[in-house]
Amino acid sequence: MKKNLHRRHSLKAKSSKLQATNGFTPYRGSTPCGDFVSLQEQYTFRIRKTNAQDLAEAPRIRFLTRSSQNLSQGPVKPSHGFTLLFAVLASSLLLAVSLAIFNVALKEAVLSSSAKDSQLAFYAADTGVECALYWDLRSSPPGSAFDLAAVASSITCAGSTISTGSQTVPTDPPQASQIGAAATSIFFLDFSPSAPSCAIVTVDKTNPPLTVVESRGFNACQAGNTRRVERAIRTVY
Repeated sequence: MKKNLHRRHSLKAKSSKLQATNGFTPYRGSTPCGDFVSLQEQYTFRIRKTNAQDLAEAPRIRFLTRSSQNLSQGPVKPSHGFTLLFAVLASSLLLAVSLAIFNVALKEAVLSSSAKDSQLAFYAADTGVECALYWDLRSSPPGSAFDLAAVASSITCAGSTISTGSQTVPTDPPQASQIGAAATSIFFLDFSPSAPSCAIVTVDKTNPPLTVVESRGFNACQAGNTRRVERAIRTVY
C-alpha cells in the first residue's frame, strides 16, 4: 500500500513538472489514475486548441498571403472587357477593309461607265465628220453641198434629210440649220432611238480654198445631264 502511494505521488510530481513546463494547468477531476489529466489527453487538448486558433486566423492569413502576392507581383491589371475591346477592334478593321474594297469597286464602275460615255460621244463626232466630208467632197454634180453658190441644197445623214432652216441646232444661243449658200454651214445629227448620242457639225469655208470641218459629239443630247460627255473632231483640208 505504501509502495503504491509512493508511486502515485511520484507520477503526480512528474505530471505537475511536465504541466508547468508546457504551460498547462492540471485538470481537477476524478480519473482512474488520480486527480490529474494524462499526458496523452493534455497533448490532444493542445492540438485541438492549436487547430481552433489556426481556423480562427485562417481568413487573416489568406488575406495577408494574397496581399503579399499582390505586392510582389506589382499592381493588378484588370482583365474585364478585353474580349469586348478585341471584338470592337476586329469589327472596326473589317469595316475599314470593306469600305476600302467598296470604294475601289465604285471607282472602277465609274471609270468603266465614263469610258463607255466617252466612246459614244467620239463615235457621234466621227459620224458627223464623215457625213460632212461625203457631202463636201462628192465628185458627182452639182458638187459640194456646202458651196457658197449652192441654193436650196439639202443633205441626208443618219436617216434624216436636212436643209436650211429645217431644224434648230442646240447651240448657245440656238440657231437654225444652214446648208450651203453661206460661208459657214451648220447642222445637227440626232442618233436616237438607236443611240442616245448626237452631234453638232459645222463646215467653215471662210478662207478658201481651206475648209474646216468641226464635229462635236455628245453621249447624251440633254444639256442638263450631269454625265454628259463631249468629244470633238476637227478636220482641215
